[in-house]
Amino acid sequence: GESPQGPTGNWVADAWQAVLGVEERPTRDVAFDAFGGDSLNAVDLCLRFGEKFDIEVGIDFITANRTIASQATAIQRAASGTLQSSRVVPLRSNGKGPCIVLLPGAGGHAWVYLSIADELDCACDLLALNMQFNAPDDLCIEQLTATVLDAIETMDRERPLYFVGYSYGSLIACSLAQACRDQGVSVAGLGLIDPSPIGRRSPAERAMRSLRTTFSKKLNHRQRTKNAQLLDQQIDATRKEIARRYRPERTNVPNIPCSVLCTESTMGELRAHGQLFQRPLNQFDLHMVSDMSHLDLMRRRGARQVAEWLCAMLKKRDPEQQQVDSA
Repeated sequence: GESPQGPTGNWVADAWQAVLGVEERPTRDVAFDAFGGDSLNAVDLCLRFGEKFDIEVGIDFITANRTIASQATAIQRAASGTLQSSRVVPLRSNGKGPCIVLLPGAGGHAWVYLSIADELDCACDLLALNMQFNAPDDLCIEQLTATVLDAIETMDRERPLYFVGYSYGSLIACSLAQACRDQGVSVAGLGLIDPSPIGRRSPAERAMRSLRTTFSKKLNHRQRTKNAQLLDQQIDATRKEIARRYRPERTNVPNIPCSVLCTESTMGELRAHGQLFQRPLNQFDLHMVSDMSHLDLMRRRGARQVAEWLCAMLKKRDPEQQQVDSA
């Protein structure tokens, strides 16, 4: 690949090397995550951008602008001194095939879908919602629905629209799909990746979960860097707000095709309940991954299997998708 260009491009390349602790010079078109970056490195990079260029950006900026070339261009366009983060982060744009709106888990960052987006072997557009909680109405269903409708406004209405959610994002995906249908938008289907929680937790379960989380935080606090603690605070605030607004006992799966990919433990919970979000289990297209944990599905280890399941879901629901892929 080509070397970074211009003062801004070369400064960004220097920043990459500093936050990643590497001597190798990155090329201008390599992706930050492919070069070894993770979410903590992304937080560090964003803080460096803020100090150097007097702009305010979050992880979604790195997710949407993964290369040195795109980051340098975006920084140069920030004429006002503040680069506003977008709630919708485009991960892939083919201009053909279905449009998929991705909902991350309680952590709230679109970053988790990057590896899956890279592994997808079918034509589609991917829009991931950054769920980070900053203001009281950020995560209300009315606000999120308006955001999605704005994002797909220019899209060809003949293209199928899907919602895919991971973990707590499954609750939001179901709610968004129904809200969009109520607005007259056709939704082709749903994809749920290891949905959680499946049922209402008892007070004892909630107390035990809170105790484990608190103990874990105190145990790791001294070992965590300042940036890691900042990311933890953002994730914790988002998790609490999502848990407050979206509950399994108040969530319904719309009457549309729905495919579920889950771990072995989640499949056991589903079979014990006999339903998922008030809908009988026999109305879902169920798939199980037996050798992975809940978190593995969003890591590089599980990216290919999730991507293959997603492509299979699109082809099953949309026979024309195979023709689009062939073209």
